[in-house]
Amino acid sequence: MVAAASPGEARLLCDQEHRMPPLLGQTLLTNATLTLGLLMTAALVGGILGARLRLPKVTSYLLIGAVLGSSVLGWVPKEHIEAIKPLTKLAIALVLFNLGCHFPLARVRRILGRAVRLSMGELLWTFLLVTVGLGLLGRFGGDLGFHVGWEGALLLGVLALATARAPRSSC
Repeated sequence: MVAAASPGEARLLCDQEHRMPPLLGQTLLTNATLTLGLLMTAALVGGILGARLRLPKVTSYLLIGAVLGSSVLGWVPKEHIEAIKPLTKLAIALVLFNLGCHFPLARVRRILGRAVRLSMGELLWTFLLVTVGLGLLGRFGGDLGFHVGWEGALLLGVLALATARAPRSSC
């Protein structure tokens, strides 16, 4: 059984429970909103500075994010990044939608055949080089402590396709 507090103590406890926290100690949502405002202001300033330095805006935004994030200054806590993640996904979706609206379909048709041929060639060469290279290394590299059969080399060749970096072409 809990002893009843005096009226003065009860009011003090009530005031402590309902007191507004200081500005930087508010809820995560409020802090994330302040962080979003900081990021938008920093992006605006970064875009202006990037234009003066003749940098692309995307590069300026990346640099500002790296400086304000946990890598350098640490002004943007990871909890806030998680809280505004839906907004970042929306922003990326809007950028890609805008890009799709300005990308002419005639250009896609013009480069599609070449892009498919380049992609298929890259996939074939990646598969062949990894599979044959690991197969030969497994067969003749026993002294190096590398033991993989042709089945393992084939599996790793297929896995290399799934993790291969996209080629940079001049399409």
